[in-house]
Amino acid sequence: HPPAPTPVVAKKRGFSIALTREEIVADFIAIRGTPPPRRPKKRPRAVQNEIDSFFPGLSLADVKLDSYKIVEEK
Repeated sequence: HPPAPTPVVAKKRGFSIALTREEIVADFIAIRGTPPPRRPKKRPRAVQNEIDSFFPGLSLADVKLDSYKIVEEK
């Protein structure tokens, strides 16, 4: 007997859109009834260490040239 043909499975497409801060707050209030927390929750240390090992320069994305402005006194 010849082997049975394998069925072709369609791949799901990803879908994502960026929401504005106002849209996020409105959705959060509609679902939970309270505004979102002001600060995000901290990750557990083990999880943060794992992320740091996978993406070592991730924290450098926040470093800008303006962070190192030095005012010279005359």
